[in-house]
Amino acid sequence: MIPHPQKAVTFLAQRLLTHVLPEQRTAFGAADAALLGLLFEMVGQDLERAAHARLEDVREMRAIFADARGLGLDEALVARMDVALARELADARLSSLDEVHAVHSAVLIELHARVETLSGTEAARLDRQIWEHLERHAERHRYDVSF
Repeated sequence: MIPHPQKAVTFLAQRLLTHVLPEQRTAFGAADAALLGLLFEMVGQDLERAAHARLEDVREMRAIFADARGLGLDEALVARMDVALARELADARLSSLDEVHAVHSAVLIELHARVETLSGTEAARLDRQIWEHLERHAERHRYDVSF
């Protein structure tokens, strides 16, 4: 059998909402069951897209780091970008991808703070590139649930 976690979690959420929720006797119990159902749906969505979204984020951040090299950044920041770039992407477990993603994100935050203090067309272009990445990141990680 091939496990399909997203389908399993979606089934559990639907079961909770259609069978458990109607049996709740108190407003708190009903609200709690509804919240659990929504959280199950969100976890199911994340199971489906998690690895892809994190890999896309890391790839985009790596492209930003490559473009940032021409800005004359301080050596310490360049060294931190190099450490991030050296991280392997061969391990597809979410815990490993989350760790790599966190390292890249921390460097991106530092880079963005630095870029916003620089003047010139290249710094402005990189600032826009970072904001565009953040918009795509938010879209990749958004949940489709009704509250």
